[in-house]
Amino acid sequence: MSLVYIGQQITIYYEFFLLIFGFIGNFLTILILSTTRIYRTNPSTFYMLIASIHNLFQMIPNLLLRILSVSFELDYSRTSHFWCKSRITFAAIFGFISLSCACLSTIDQYLITSRKVSFRHKSQIKWSHRIVLIIMIIVLLHSIPSFISYDISSINHICTYTNLIFAVYVPVSSFLYLCIIPISILITFGCLTYRNLQQIRNLNDYRFDRQLTKTILMQVILIIISQTPYAIYNAYMLIGIGRNKDAKQLEIENFAFTITGLMAYEYFSVRVS
Repeated sequence: MSLVYIGQQITIYYEFFLLIFGFIGNFLTILILSTTRIYRTNPSTFYMLIASIHNLFQMIPNLLLRILSVSFELDYSRTSHFWCKSRITFAAIFGFISLSCACLSTIDQYLITSRKVSFRHKSQIKWSHRIVLIIMIIVLLHSIPSFISYDISSINHICTYTNLIFAVYVPVSSFLYLCIIPISILITFGCLTYRNLQQIRNLNDYRFDRQLTKTILMQVILIIISQTPYAIYNAYMLIGIGRNKDAKQLEIENFAFTITGLMAYEYFSVRVS
């Protein structure tokens, strides 16, 4: 039994599970957080709401079309110029905004659990709205060149970058913005928040939901576990650019990409409560 076949079977069944489970989890999270006023006015839960919305946009089209591609060999990125351009671009947009919101919710928990009153006062919903809007604008502007340079190759008819500069820049920037930077922020502020919790003696002096803080810290652990293997895989691929590889090595690398890619999608699908 080849690694290609094993990878295909894992993709079909596990992605289908992530798709169903992720849709239900994110939909319920959006429903609860958007219909309860106290959640809409809390910076941390506001970030969680925005993240869940982008998780749906990130998860549904990508997982569904990957299942169709593997099961029925329907790869629209080889026939549709728009889907070729938008597939990678929008996946990066939704993924970055979702991970940014996860980082922001962790930072917010660090602020509201801080012993310094000035830090706790920085956690305000009006700033959350502005920060999220600024991030969205920056991400959209940053994605325009990527959208333009990605297209179906006239040589081998696969979806790839037609600009050599972006062929190098995009994988490097994605590795930094979707892996290294989010993981570093989550580890740093997750540890700082945990330290703050250990130092708290009188809860009456603080205005935060201890259960929400635990939920966000669990989310931090989930993201680190799901994203780190994908980050390691991308680092390996970036180091190996330009090297000649035999068929067996390529098969192993494709299998590793399948497994780490599925693990990365666990963050977008699994909701911690």
